Amino acid sequence: MLVEQRAVELPTVGGGLVAARRVFCVGRNFADHAVEMGGDPSREPPFFFLKPRDALVWRPQALPLPPESADVQHEVELALVLGRGGFALHPAQAEAAIGWCAVSIDLTRRDQQREAKAAGRPWAMAKGFDRSAPIGSLVAYPGSRALRDRGIRLLKNGEPVQRGLLAQMIWSPAEIVATLSRQVELAPGDVILCGTPAGVGPLAPGDRLEARIDALPPLYTRLLHGGAAPEPANTPEDLLSVWFAPGDRMKRWFSRDKAFDRMLGDRFGDDLEAARAGELEHWAATGRGRLGLVVLLDQLSRNLHRGQGTAFSADALAREHAAAAVRRGEDRMLATLERAFLYLPFEHAESMPLQDESCRLFRRLLEECSAEERPVIANMLEYAERHRDVIQRFGRFPHRNAALGRESTRAELDYLKEPGAGF
Repeated sequence: MLVEQRAVELPTVGGGLVAARRVFCVGRNFADHAVEMGGDPSREPPFFFLKPRDALVWRPQALPLPPESADVQHEVELALVLGRGGFALHPAQAEAAIGWCAVSIDLTRRDQQREAKAAGRPWAMAKGFDRSAPIGSLVAYPGSRALRDRGIRLLKNGEPVQRGLLAQMIWSPAEIVATLSRQVELAPGDVILCGTPAGVGPLAPGDRLEARIDALPPLYTRLLHGGAAPEPANTPEDLLSVWFAPGDRMKRWFSRDKAFDRMLGDRFGDDLEAARAGELEHWAATGRGRLGLVVLLDQLSRNLHRGQGTAFSADALAREHAAAAVRRGEDRMLATLERAFLYLPFEHAESMPLQDESCRLFRRLLEECSAEERPVIANMLEYAERHRDVIQRFGRFPHRNAALGRESTRAELDYLKEPGAGF
């Protein structure tokens, strides 16, 4: 019976998924790391080893340390993902074959690797264990020259432990791909990890890792005790199940609750930043996924950045997704309160046409909701109309002026003294 490895799809910034195929790793491609590992930093041909495809795990929240090892170590690396394949490519062809890149971490059972090397045995299990290659979101490959002077670093518990420049790689990305293509026929979706700078070291339960390459999406994760369940990246349903959980929802949504804000930040703060950067555009493949993006960008942005201009910085993105959902009719497939939150980005816009659209949508929702839901939706329609009245009066929301560094007019200052002003 043929057993297939599970499919692994890697999200790209701006939307889309890339199906990963194989994972190749380059050994000792930074001179300082080669010396650190007892090797020769001279420019010898690169050597490769493999990880299974399902070693890849995208933006994991937390990973358990693997069993059968007392010395698991980190190695921050540049990951290349091929958009084209080929055999015996010359460097220019190899460069053109690279479609995307990302930051990644090669986790290694160092004690097993040392024992295997000493015994002259393969050390595949030291590198190829489950979830041993966490990886960040993919971005379009900018070319070897553009990457050359970018910094690469890994922070453990906030302290830098590995740092260097991609220019310090012994072999460039194009040279790596060209060399590998003479040994195997490459194909779209092949992933290549390009080696690590010096500073590799041990990990312990509770460690928090931050892997970065300049201008690429960062990768955050933390380590758990061996045997613990991994915590994969959040899904839209993870967020929606928390946001729409039973209980006193109106109080939770529309009052200031520091404990609720703190919980949201701890669990979904990284997702908000990823959504701002376009890393979660693949959520928009479904209507509920798009709702998740709207809740992140329009609501959590306000919860996590109260009183700051940053609270409103994702509003335009939220409106784009809300408008797309309405245009596609995705809103009509959501529950009543879910639809209401999909419409809020229009209510938050400093634009009369969008305010009119907000009121239109809430009126329609009031007509279509159940008798039990009417009081809540009627209240939300009233708030939508109040928002529209403020924009009609001032052209903007005066209560945002301080956070956004805008000077208030005398009329706006008088308005802010009125009871209930500022929502």
